[in-house]
Amino acid sequence: MDLEKEILAKKGLIDSLAGIATNPRPESQVIFAKMKLLWQCNLSCIYCDKPAPTPPMPRRVVKEMLNGLTILGLKKIHFSGGEVFTHPEIYGILEDACNLGLQVNLTTNGTLLDKDGISKISDMGVHCVSLSLDSADHSIHDRLRGVKGAFKATVKAISRLARRERPKLRINTVLTRENSRTLDALHGLLTGI
Repeated sequence: MDLEKEILAKKGLIDSLAGIATNPRPESQVIFAKMKLLWQCNLSCIYCDKPAPTPPMPRRVVKEMLNGLTILGLKKIHFSGGEVFTHPEIYGILEDACNLGLQVNLTTNGTLLDKDGISKISDMGVHCVSLSLDSADHSIHDRLRGVKGAFKATVKAISRLARRERPKLRINTVLTRENSRTLDALHGLLTGI
């Protein structure tokens, strides 16, 4: 989605956005939204302060919110967490959003995204998946993510996604003193997949 093109295509939207700080208007259009579905995660990253677990947002609530936002002009939704694939209704939520004609993006650590899951999200039309990989060195990545084997699972998901045309693949990296010296190796790993 070309966000600039969408904004320019909506008559009067630029003027509304220019004055939003002094005159917020509830009738303003919503083009893009990011929705945090839950706080739970299957990893224990050293740089993440996980809040106390709370119930994940139910599918029916997400669907109601998406329906309301779509009426306001929503074109693109990005789901995140916690780890979205720990949500018991994630595939239904993604399907609901795709069925509304939205561009659906999500962020995941990739450790729970297996071959079947990748096929499901590809078939339903998920547009983009952002996976988190912090180093080309498995020991650094696993130490930062707090779980042995996280690197292997994430790289496997990246490799499977890279072979597909859809969804698009993006890589997120949390920079630390420890991994900042290994960015060239990470780039090499990713371009070799």
